[in-house]
Amino acid sequence: MLAKLYTDMKAAGRDDFEIIFVSWDNDEEEFDEYYGEQPWVTLPYGTVQDGLTQKFGVEGIPNLITIGPDGEQGTV
Repeated sequence: MLAKLYTDMKAAGRDDFEIIFVSWDNDEEEFDEYYGEQPWVTLPYGTVQDGLTQKFGVEGIPNLITIGPDGEQGTV
């Protein structure tokens, strides 16, 4: 459902938001396989997972976090 919403909004010309996929896959091969199915952008495998986990208190996956233009965590 999220992928369809994203695709529809981008097709409608909405450029005021972005979804960024951050992988917690076990290895880069798993990441490549899973990300190949996603319509949104990603951060390179293995770059920031630990820092984001701590900053946003991620306790499990999947996890959806909103971040406003000010860089602060929002609410959904």
